[in-house]
Amino acid sequence: MKQALTLFCLLIPLLILSQTIERQILPAQGGFVESPTVSVSWTIGDMITATSTSDHVVLTQGFQQPDFTLERIQPLHDDLVIFKIFPNPTRARLTLELQVPVKRYLLEIIDIQGRTIHRSWNEESKKDLDLSPLPPGQFVIRIYTPHTDQVTIYQITKL
Repeated sequence: MKQALTLFCLLIPLLILSQTIERQILPAQGGFVESPTVSVSWTIGDMITATSTSDHVVLTQGFQQPDFTLERIQPLHDDLVIFKIFPNPTRARLTLELQVPVKRYLLEIIDIQGRTIHRSWNEESKKDLDLSPLPPGQFVIRIYTPHTDQVTIYQITKL
């Protein structure tokens, strides 16, 4: 009986350690802002999380964070460029419309595996994109405006 109790006491820590659940989040909506010294990304409706560590920082993302109050982040520039992308989801055509005129911007379409499908510098305030050659799935539209050093990211769905 003593040996069974000793064996049981030795196995309990192993059983407890084997019961961890790794949480991950796939966001329904989000954004990304980048400057020369820092980058911030945010998501809403998270389904996948991760914890990142470096020498001086530990960052836990998503629903594992403690309760905190969100403050609105003030823009780095007064002349931030705002884009509208519609319709989303789409079957073939996607329209990108600038709300503030800019001299030029870099437009990239990136697939779910991180491959750049399309990349072009543009000057038009309204641009129609033909997505019909692309397979159905999730894609990221990344827009870089050099005069404000702004990166805007949109998630789109191709039906």
